[in-house]
Amino acid sequence: MCCAGNLKITQEQFEREVLDLVGEEYKNIGEYENTDTPVAMIHHACSHRIQISRSKFLAGNRCRYCYLEHKGEDQRKTTEQYIEELKAISDNAFKVVSEYLGAYHPIKIKHNECGQTFELSAARNMLVHPYCRLCSDGESNGEKLVRKELERRQWHFKTQYRFVDCRDRYPLPFDFAVFSPEEQLQFLIEYDGHGHFQAVEIYGGDEGFEDRKRKDQLKDDYCNDTGDFVIANFLF
Repeated sequence: MCCAGNLKITQEQFEREVLDLVGEEYKNIGEYENTDTPVAMIHHACSHRIQISRSKFLAGNRCRYCYLEHKGEDQRKTTEQYIEELKAISDNAFKVVSEYLGAYHPIKIKHNECGQTFELSAARNMLVHPYCRLCSDGESNGEKLVRKELERRQWHFKTQYRFVDCRDRYPLPFDFAVFSPEEQLQFLIEYDGHGHFQAVEIYGGDEGFEDRKRKDQLKDDYCNDTGDFVIANFLF
């Protein structure tokens, strides 16, 4: 006689358990070994990749990123606090026209000078880079040089290109992605200004420098691990 808890289940049986429990919200993307060994899964609601064991998943544990975000809901700043913070850093150049729902939630902003309204995917981005997304391109001088060179060569490219599985808390942007005429991604370009090699006070000092280095390494590791993409670093 054997205990039901010790029964060996197959990959297909585990995937069926997940489907029965949560539908399409989670998808198993790793190889199932046993009930206590973590397996890779994608949480489609937030696009995060997580590692969780079958035993914990069946016990009700879910995406830790969403858990931490929901846990912080009560500590979130109010819309009024966000408005005052944006006023202070932008000299009242913008108007918040939608409710502030959290640092990583969308928000709509009106630029008082040009009168246009734009939407950001994460409200915190406006506090980090307070410029109009419609009447200003927000690119650094180095990124402008890269753009001009790509345009001179008549290459098809996209800016701030992201992969859902190349992420810190959220997907990390690559400065430029270059495509073939058939719309196949050929390679990625990162512009590395001096802030990527030393601490700069206006870019967050030592803390900001360490954060940039960590995110740069995450993107390098992603390209090395997948083997599908190459980063061309432009240094100025």
